[in-house]
Amino acid sequence: MKIKCLFVSILICLSSVIYLWVASLGFEAQNIRLEDYVSREDLVLWRGRDFKIDSRTGKTPVFAIQFWGMDKKLGVYRMSRNYDDLLEEINKGDLLKVYYKSNDNRTENVNIDLIQIEKDG
Repeated sequence: MKIKCLFVSILICLSSVIYLWVASLGFEAQNIRLEDYVSREDLVLWRGRDFKIDSRTGKTPVFAIQFWGMDKKLGVYRMSRNYDDLLEEINKGDLLKVYYKSNDNRTENVNIDLIQIEKDG
């Protein structure tokens, strides 16, 4: 019985150490440096709900914005699919600064690698 308790205790401690190590790796990977992303400051041509269409996930509802002179829209995906706050805050003609990861994926119509949106500082 003592050996079983000892084994279970060691297993719990080892599992805890592995969990904390993996969590720390995730936290370090979450450190976003805006210098590593493309920034653009421009007027909003269009904003609203749209569907991100790609070959992997099909149609996914997103909030999207399009700037003057950009072919592809930039978007935000939320699991809740609630974009009301963005629809209230961002309007056509607003001056926004965005940070995003540029990609050349031609099968998608909305780039959801949008990291940050700044409006009025």
